[in-house]
Amino acid sequence: MGRCMLGGLLIFVAMSLGTEAGGFAPSTPSDAGAAAGGLDAAAIAAGHGPAQILSRRHGTAVSLNWAGYAASGTTFADVKGTWTLPAVTCSKNQLQIASFWVGIDGFTSSTVEQIGTDADCVHGQAFYFAWWEMFPAGLNVIPLSVNPGDTVSAEVSASGTAFTLTITVGTQQFSTTQMSAVAAKSSAEWIAEGPSQALADFTAVSFFDASASGGTHTGSITDPAWANDGIVMVTRSRKIRAQPCCLLNDGTGFMVDWLHR
Repeated sequence: MGRCMLGGLLIFVAMSLGTEAGGFAPSTPSDAGAAAGGLDAAAIAAGHGPAQILSRRHGTAVSLNWAGYAASGTTFADVKGTWTLPAVTCSKNQLQIASFWVGIDGFTSSTVEQIGTDADCVHGQAFYFAWWEMFPAGLNVIPLSVNPGDTVSAEVSASGTAFTLTITVGTQQFSTTQMSAVAAKSSAEWIAEGPSQALADFTAVSFFDASASGGTHTGSITDPAWANDGIVMVTRSRKIRAQPCCLLNDGTGFMVDWLHR
């Protein structure tokens, strides 16, 4: 699918910020492999974190690091989503990062319980890998083979203070259960993240089969049981880096378009 715009989103951003819209390497499924390719998982993890929200109104949030959708307004017990891992175009000799994930928390709280994939550029070379993270604890690389075009399904499920993070790539699956006594469970997210480094050019990523659960209720992004915000990512100079678009009528899928590093 080509680039598209969520109705009114660019207008809102321009009004609130004065902005202007302005070949594959092998996967590296371990810290050792990543380091061998010059990919520093610690540097990537240092860029992850809660949404850095600049403004929020009328169902749209503007952020320095997130693009996608967040549901909030209830206590969440589960979030699921699927995406097709995009290829990145590496045009500069610098670290460029694009992270795609689902998670609980981070939109209105300071922790993030998340699992997903990265498509990064290091010295002009593309690297792809899966990971999980219980922010503020560090990122953990998952030993799965991940490549552009793969269908990735992920889930974060909470029960008390236990969080089970699961990811499936083709016939491969990984799951881990981690504890957090401080997680608020106040939001659920489907996100393309650009940490403090340059945002890798992924053109567009499609999310689908998106759902969340709060208590005994399960619904899509737009379920009336909770609020939902489309999140636009901008640079510090207020240029749009990435934006969500094309939200399906039933709220189960959307795209995020890349616009600026």
